[in-house]
Amino acid sequence: MFVYVAGYILLVFLVWMAPASGQRKDSGLAGLVVATVASGLIIATVVDGARLQRRMGGVERQIFLQSTSLAFFVTVLGAVAYALFEVFLDAPKLSMWLLWSWGMAAWGIGSAVIAKRAT
Repeated sequence: MFVYVAGYILLVFLVWMAPASGQRKDSGLAGLVVATVASGLIIATVVDGARLQRRMGGVERQIFLQSTSLAFFVTVLGAVAYALFEVFLDAPKLSMWLLWSWGMAAWGIGSAVIAKRAT
């Protein structure tokens, strides 16, 4: 899992340091390759982490399963609620980074709260 995370961070850092960093109108094949590799690395990290957690037993596994379920529903409900504002009130479209951050925050906070209650 560490190798995936290190590769992902290195790739993002290298792209960020590139002279043309920022908004990319047409990054062509290089952009496709970087996005594909970075996506693959982060997906592998999450899958590997989930597999590791599922092998665990006891309280740690319960905390992981409960916080993951909580984060899923918070993310889905937040997404559908905001989608309704986009449709009916012409609210601005949100970046997928915001949706990802919302889900990760829900998972992190949920894990902390559930772990605190378990002890």
